[in-house]
Amino acid sequence: MKEESKTSQINLSTTEASHYLRIAKSELAAARCSGSLRGLVPPRFIRVGSAVLYPITELDKWNQSQPLFTTNAEAESTLKGPRVSP
Repeated sequence: MKEESKTSQINLSTTEASHYLRIAKSELAAARCSGSLRGLVPPRFIRVGSAVLYPITELDKWNQSQPLFTTNAEAESTLKGPRVSP
């Protein structure tokens, strides 16, 4: 089995995913209800019984969808207003 295939099969709990993304666990939980996480569509998750799991590949996609900035001024001007896509 390829290394990439092994990685794509890894699922993280909400606590693990929040550490991985460096955001609060409560932010992820709220995003599952609101459909918005820091102005973006939140990462997709799966449910196994009552457990919520995040495929690491989905967390990586969400992380890579974050905008990159060169200055704080650029970040502040870009992050004003909603950015959730329909």
